[in-house]
Amino acid sequence: CNRHSEHWNTLSNVESYIVEHPDSALIVLEQIDISELSSKEERAKHAVLLSMALDKNYIDKPDFEILQPAIDYYEDNGSATDKLRTYFYQGRIYQNAGDNDSAMECFIIALSEGATSEDTKTKARVCFAQFRMNYSLYEWDNCIENLLCAAPLYKESGLNNYYIDCISLIVNCYTLKKDYSGAEPYVNECKQLIGSMSLP
Repeated sequence: CNRHSEHWNTLSNVESYIVEHPDSALIVLEQIDISELSSKEERAKHAVLLSMALDKNYIDKPDFEILQPAIDYYEDNGSATDKLRTYFYQGRIYQNAGDNDSAMECFIIALSEGATSEDTKTKARVCFAQFRMNYSLYEWDNCIENLLCAAPLYKESGLNNYYIDCISLIVNCYTLKKDYSGAEPYVNECKQLIGSMSLP
C-alpha cells in the first residue's frame, strides 16, 4: 500500500518553490484538507511548510496549533533539514509570544540538529534571528558571532545583499563596543562590496 496520499506530490512540489514564492505556496497549502493527509509524516510536512509560508508572508502565529504535528513527528523522525526548519519555526512562534528564552533555546537546537542540512538559507535565518535577540540585549560579542555565522551562509545561498547587510552590521557592533580596530577589516570589505549591491 502507498503510505502517501494524493497530496504528497503537491507538498513536495511546494517545497521546491516555497522560498522564492511563499505567497503562491501559502495559497496551495491552505487549500489542502488536512483530514485527507494519510500519515503523521504527511501532516508533519504540511505543518512545517505551512508555518514557513505564513512566516515568509509576515503572518505571525503566537501558538503551536499549526506546527504541532511537525514538532511531534520530527522529534524522532525526519531529516536534518526537517529538524532544522521545525525548531526554527518553533523558535519564531516563541518569539511571537514574547518568550525569548525558549526561542533562543530552539534556535540553538535547530543549528545542532540541522548541522548536516544543506538548507543554508534557513541556517542563515536562524543565525540572524539569534543576532536580533542578542542585539536587543546589547550583547555585542554574541551579535558578532551570530553575524559571522549568518554571513557566509547567505553568501553561499547567493543572497549577496543579505551578506553585505551582515558585514555592515558587524561594523556597527564593533563600533558600539568601541573596538575600532576590530571593525576595520569589515569596513574595508564593505567598501569593496557596496558596488555589487543590487537594488530591490
